[in-house]
Amino acid sequence: MRKDVRMLIVDDEVRNLKASKASFLDFTVFLAESGPEALEIFKKEELNIILTDQLMPEMTGIDFLVEVQKTNDEPMRILIAGYSDINAVFDAISKGQVYRYLNKPWHYEYLKASILTAC
Repeated sequence: MRKDVRMLIVDDEVRNLKASKASFLDFTVFLAESGPEALEIFKKEELNIILTDQLMPEMTGIDFLVEVQKTNDEPMRILIAGYSDINAVFDAISKGQVYRYLNKPWHYEYLKASILTAC
């Protein structure tokens, strides 16, 4: 059990959130369906990992991570995307908003290893 891993997962697809939470039962997991909802959780909780989808209706994952970084740049940030927008990825990496970028569908063991390495 790694309850010291406090992770926020942001995705506008509810089934992805449920699957993610079920995958990480040994972590403390918070879920948000949008960037604005995630920002509210981020303000209240001490987190060490943020896992966010890139393409969301109200706010992209990168836009969300820019806002996060303005307040607290300590949580490790992982961006997941279902499409390849390499310019957005390079931009996010160069600005320091992203620790790691993964394509959907992500592989559980690789993502878990990335999370544990980040912590």
